[in-house]
Amino acid sequence: MRFDRESARAPRSDCVGQLFDGGHVSSASESVNTDREVTITVCQDGPLLVRGPASLFDSEGHRVVRERATVALCRCGGTSIPPWCDSTHKKRKTKRR
Repeated sequence: MRFDRESARAPRSDCVGQLFDGGHVSSASESVNTDREVTITVCQDGPLLVRGPASLFDSEGHRVVRERATVALCRCGGTSIPPWCDSTHKKRKTKRR
């Protein structure tokens, strides 16, 4: 897994204006490809974008099914479809640092 601290600090163009579909970043033909590297992008005041073949598990250790190569995980805690982002963070007044 790769985490680029410099990239996390700067606003990313791929985080702005994303269209979310049940926490999945919209893409008609995107599927999980196990040959890719896993990357996690921290979106300023938004979700974590997880790209690549990462395995996700809930708090009880059950695998969370994902059908796309890129998913948006909620960081604000306000989502109605955990663990996926539903863009609730855009309605919240408090900004994360």
